[in-house]
Amino acid sequence: MRNNGAYYTFEKIIGNNEELKKTVDFAHKVALNNSSVLLLGETGTGKELFAQSIHNASKFSNGPFIAVNCAAIPSTLIESILFGTAEGAFTGAKNTKGLLHQAHNGTIFLDEINSMNLDAQSKLLRFLQDKTIRSVGDNKQTKIHCRIISAINKSIEEEIHSGNIRSDLYYRLSTVTIRIPPLSQRIDDIPILSNFFVNKYKSEFCSNIKRIDSSLIENFMNYDWPGNVRELEHVIESAMNMIDSDDEILKQKHLSTYLQQRILSIDASNKKNNSNLIFSTEKKLHEILDDVERQVIIERLSKNQGNITQTAEDLGIFRQALQYRIKKYKIEKNEYI
Repeated sequence: MRNNGAYYTFEKIIGNNEELKKTVDFAHKVALNNSSVLLLGETGTGKELFAQSIHNASKFSNGPFIAVNCAAIPSTLIESILFGTAEGAFTGAKNTKGLLHQAHNGTIFLDEINSMNLDAQSKLLRFLQDKTIRSVGDNKQTKIHCRIISAINKSIEEEIHSGNIRSDLYYRLSTVTIRIPPLSQRIDDIPILSNFFVNKYKSEFCSNIKRIDSSLIENFMNYDWPGNVRELEHVIESAMNMIDSDDEILKQKHLSTYLQQRILSIDASNKKNNSNLIFSTEKKLHEILDDVERQVIIERLSKNQGNITQTAEDLGIFRQALQYRIKKYKIEKNEYI
């Protein structure tokens, strides 16, 4: 890790997928300026990797990189943690610099910004407007020069509509918006990523593994990867725990029973789903289309383990529209869970 707190650079982003390469090129250009950046992407796509890379390619690279997971900080503490406290602000309070102060002349990365309470969002908005902060309980303004990179792993439209994030703050944070493609949209990168993780854990586990069996790679490429690159890495690490000293090829047998059921059964489930799409010739067109829509919704709900918000985002519709269709088609929970 560099002494600025950021390890990753754009050169460390692995993949030959065209969409990914376009995203990397765009982020590289953005890094040269001071504008606020909003990263959009599913869990496990590498949002912090991009945030660190932007920092290390920017003129702030000699300054600190401060990463904050807003969802991990209690709502009652986030304001004091971000902006600091003045002695006497509350019982036991001391003069403490907040994370924004610590990020002076550097970058602060606010992950899951939609988890921040609205009061703290309001104060963050003021900081974005005048670049000054005031510690909790203090009446003195402090000028801070830093770049803000934020990230959201949910539908931004949904989060604004539900009131989890202020629309005016969103417009300030999203001067530049970068959408990171999920692994399901860069299937061609799965072989190179898989081999990278095998080599990473090969030295850690002192194994003799030389490659991954082609049939296992094929199964990986047929899987949806809802946890994205992070899930792929965890699957590889799990499999590496199961190898014997004389194994040279990572195979399906090295996956745990749970992972075999989760990943290797994809072919059977696809056949089952395809068989459901054989329609009676006696049905009218609108009835056939309804059957297709119902089946697609059930499959996406199953993929997302019943998560309505994520399923609506996958389908490109509003949550309310999905709930209407679930009711319309009388889709029961036991059909997808």
